[in-house]
Amino acid sequence: MHYAAWFAETGFIGVGSHVDLPCISHEDLPNRPDDGSFLGCYNQAWIITEAEAASYERLNRQRQNERDLAQKAAQDAYNAKIADFDTGYENCKKQFESWTVTDVKQKQGDLFAEHTFVLHGKEFSFVERDLHDLGFVINPMYRIDPDSTASGYLTCDDTGAKVWCVNGSRYIPLSEDEALCVNAICQYGKFVNSSIRM
Repeated sequence: MHYAAWFAETGFIGVGSHVDLPCISHEDLPNRPDDGSFLGCYNQAWIITEAEAASYERLNRQRQNERDLAQKAAQDAYNAKIADFDTGYENCKKQFESWTVTDVKQKQGDLFAEHTFVLHGKEFSFVERDLHDLGFVINPMYRIDPDSTASGYLTCDDTGAKVWCVNGSRYIPLSEDEALCVNAICQYGKFVNSSIRM
């Protein structure tokens, strides 16, 4: 077999086994001109000593260990967050005689779920929505204002307090029981972490 003159001097052909070093990057390569390239694609190759090979393997193991530790710490933090959420949710449910939530449903691109609370012998029902251009919304499933056919929606007044808004301009304070229900949805609802979809 005949090779081009340049390949005879600087061309490499892979034979035998190899060692994967996923944590070694291009920046770690020898700071000297390469010794050639492998056949088949543009690349650079260096002939390294046994000592250099051992150094790369140690560096790869060190970085892999650091990566594994970081992933474990992130997973532990996530698991702790989930456990805290579950504990908080169970404690929140204890405020009510019952709290039921329907499965998420979809209508014309919007998502919604219904929450029904029983508190002090009274039933309170709300629709939690994830609206396409608005995001997280809570509507009572009953009339807040007897003089209006609109059910209203949850918003905040100028002081930051949660209130019902009816007809886009009239604000009605939440009762203590309504506030407990609404705060539960705001903390543990289906769409509390939803962002506005445009």
